[in-house]
Amino acid sequence: MISARGLRLRAATAVLAIGAVSGCRGCTPSPSVPTSEIVVACENEIATLDPAKSQEPYSLRVIGQIFEGLVSLDDRNQIEPALATKWIANETFDTWTFELRPHVRFQEDDVFGPSRTREVTAADVVASLTRLAAKDSYPSFVLADAVQGVAEFQAGKARDVAGIRAVTPQIVEIRLSKPEPTFLHRLTSPWFVVFPAEAVALGPDVFGRARAPGTGPYRLVSRTDSEVVLAANPSWWKGSPKVSTLVFRVTKNDALRLAQLRARQINWMLVPESLSTSLLAGPSTPAESLGPDVAVDSFPSFSSHFVGFNCDKLDVHLRRALSFVIDRWAITSAVAGHTAVASVGTVPAGLLGYLPPYSEDLHDESRARAELAQSTFKPARDSIELLVHEKDASENVGQIIQAQAAKIGVRITIKKLEYNTVVGRMISGDTQAFVLALDYVFSAPEPILNNIFNSAKIPVPNFWHYRSTEVDRRLEDLRGVQDREKANALARDIERLVIDDAPAVFLYQGRKVVLRARSVPSVPINGHGIPRFWSAMKAP
Repeated sequence: MISARGLRLRAATAVLAIGAVSGCRGCTPSPSVPTSEIVVACENEIATLDPAKSQEPYSLRVIGQIFEGLVSLDDRNQIEPALATKWIANETFDTWTFELRPHVRFQEDDVFGPSRTREVTAADVVASLTRLAAKDSYPSFVLADAVQGVAEFQAGKARDVAGIRAVTPQIVEIRLSKPEPTFLHRLTSPWFVVFPAEAVALGPDVFGRARAPGTGPYRLVSRTDSEVVLAANPSWWKGSPKVSTLVFRVTKNDALRLAQLRARQINWMLVPESLSTSLLAGPSTPAESLGPDVAVDSFPSFSSHFVGFNCDKLDVHLRRALSFVIDRWAITSAVAGHTAVASVGTVPAGLLGYLPPYSEDLHDESRARAELAQSTFKPARDSIELLVHEKDASENVGQIIQAQAAKIGVRITIKKLEYNTVVGRMISGDTQAFVLALDYVFSAPEPILNNIFNSAKIPVPNFWHYRSTEVDRRLEDLRGVQDREKANALARDIERLVIDDAPAVFLYQGRKVVLRARSVPSVPINGHGIPRFWSAMKAP
């Protein structure tokens, strides 16, 4: 029998699945008079604009305006050409060849000498991907198990990555260690972009901070701890964007950002979960209190919100007990409102036709008590420290989990730290449990599952130190499957195994919901959470 909660969850999941292929739902048409400047509220400091050093979504939103990769995701989350105009895989899907777009130039910068610019070549792609594959590059885990020669390069046994080479000045070849039909879906991330070696040579105090020449629609004008200013790139290969200036203004406090919107100090902001129920009358409808000058846009995203566990510190029976006692639907309704859909699993519903393995919550206090009885955790003497932070309603989620866990005698103490500190402790393994959200940088189920649950990916991005030989084996089997329906079925089986082991309790999948002044155009946001400001203000 399916409970009332289960029926609501089925309906909500169906909405999310449809949204994942339909793009913006309920967007207000763009005004006919162009807006020369969009002032974007940013929830956290832009720590760096160096793609190899970026660890969080706030920097990536800006990086996605400045730099481009071989491919990207369009407004409807389909792969589109970027710096590559064509690509082809061999019959075994272990060699991919990319043909570059001709005559693309880097944004003007003194680093290029008197000419102030130059054309992008295959050598730039090779150099960029090689740097992104380096051991000290944060996103290197994406390439480490995929591309031939990355392991040797990271170990210092080779000066270059053997699997990445320039065939001609306009053709790049990438050879994989194993067949992978979904390899392109690793490259849609704003991490895997092309930048000039001359700029990198300026050093970490300059590149990504004061200077960041890319090939994208916007160029860096200035950057401080509180604000980043970008200007339209007049030499962009698609033509200069119609919005001439983007200002990313840092305001950490949710209520203050809303006050700034009302005061017209900003004119574009993401709806924070902490204010979603008060600001939205529906998924695409503003509350009356916002007035007629504010519009709402809503987009599907590849995001997952969860409470994660360190599997080295919490045994499987305790983790299962928490998975059963946590009421995902109650948490979603209480903290996320119209900005999320409750979900037991982690792979976004509708991603390449994927449907989750469970259509209703697993909430069951009797099963929770039975699992707790088998754990080494003893409620009379033990407690769990749960790290929360100031973003994504993390503290509210933590408080609800604390109350729900108390129903079976599990005592949780909440420790609130700054967001970046929580991320650092999560990566280092210096935590028992943490509340966080991930914006996935992959656009297919296979790389998502392989990266966050494969034991070879400890500690990044397998933050939970989860180990399962059976899951590892099945992930390898999944990797080379070409048939989409079969791949999705295998992915669901893997998710079932992982959910049973509960390295994390996945709570809900978010949508990117935007409040904007009606004088500002609707800006599509792709599944990676990158606002496509260059797509705004298209001529009617």
